[in-house]
Amino acid sequence: MLRRAQNPLSWNLTADRQYLIGHMLLRKTSDGSGSASGGILGLKVVGGKHLPGNIIGAVVDKVKKGSVADIDGQLKPGEQT
Repeated sequence: MLRRAQNPLSWNLTADRQYLIGHMLLRKTSDGSGSASGGILGLKVVGGKHLPGNIIGAVVDKVKKGSVADIDGQLKPGEQT
């Protein structure tokens, strides 16, 4: 059975006070029940992207419909990871 993470998304400001860093837990059952997509986490993360501030980082490229990440609803394409 899929369910929303028991620990809500938490945010912390970086030491330089320029970025917020979020932390979340995604959980799935070992048998993958409760989802049309088989209980997968359902994220595609792409690295090597040029981000604001002249840095290179990783961003969420896709969130698969019906996956744990989609059901949780807090990760969106384009967000830095």
